[in-house]
Amino acid sequence: MPIRMTGMISGLDTDTLIQSMIEAQRIKNRRVEDKSTLLTWKQDKWKELNTKLVKLYKEDLNKMRLQSSYLTKAVTTSNNDYADIKAMTNAPLGTHKLQVESLASSQYVTGGVINLSDGNTKASTNTKLTELGIEAETLFNITVKGEKKTFEVKANSTLNDFVNFAKSAGLSANYDSKHGRLYLSAKNSGEENAFGITATTSTATAPKNELLELVGYTNLTAEEKKSVDKAFKTLASTSSTADDNKSATDILEKLAGKEAQRILVDAEIRSEVENGVGETKGARAIEIEKIKAEVMAQEIELLK
Repeated sequence: MPIRMTGMISGLDTDTLIQSMIEAQRIKNRRVEDKSTLLTWKQDKWKELNTKLVKLYKEDLNKMRLQSSYLTKAVTTSNNDYADIKAMTNAPLGTHKLQVESLASSQYVTGGVINLSDGNTKASTNTKLTELGIEAETLFNITVKGEKKTFEVKANSTLNDFVNFAKSAGLSANYDSKHGRLYLSAKNSGEENAFGITATTSTATAPKNELLELVGYTNLTAEEKKSVDKAFKTLASTSSTADDNKSATDILEKLAGKEAQRILVDAEIRSEVENGVGETKGARAIEIEKIKAEVMAQEIELLK
């Protein structure tokens, strides 16, 4: 690295002189930058002032041209925490009283104490509904905001199953096993959040169950089950046409015939194994088809 010895001959500190000259130039540059920044700030303030003037002209001054602006009325209340009231231009002058007849609240249902058959032991969340006197195949319908959901009581359905169903239907539900009470409530207040609960006994579902047995529902394929479910919905709907009902009936009759054929084959096999002989296939098929057709016609009428 070279060694510099400035000012050795002239006696002047040239480095210091050069740095001073550069710093003087930097000061000039900073002054120009400061002026530019100040000018930008002024422009921003003028823009802000211009925006306020436009707002004053378009909103406040413009309203002053209208007669209605001078007819506004003020309302004061004894306690603003209870009511926020605004007066229209045609509001009558005077002192008025506000009477609260009812307050909005969430709809709720609190059940009575649920005891077992002994009358003393309170039911638990694992208690089966059938143990409480509710028949299997009973249908509970919950409607929330026009949407209906159905819960079918099975032989092993419990109180906890019903609580979970109510929650899935859009309600707040809970069973207090300590006090033996069921609580149901809407999640929000107001008439639009009201809910409804209905129940259909197992006797009302008997025709459907018998039809399912006639078509051999448990032995059907997934596609055949879908067609049966669709047929039931068609027959149960009040908006279905005569052609729709006929198509649904044809599907059920076709599957019932298939199930009758299966039963016939099983019966023949058992007869041959047990007795070695049996009735002719044609005679037995005719008899079974006749019985199936008569029963199905009756069940479809009940379903409608």
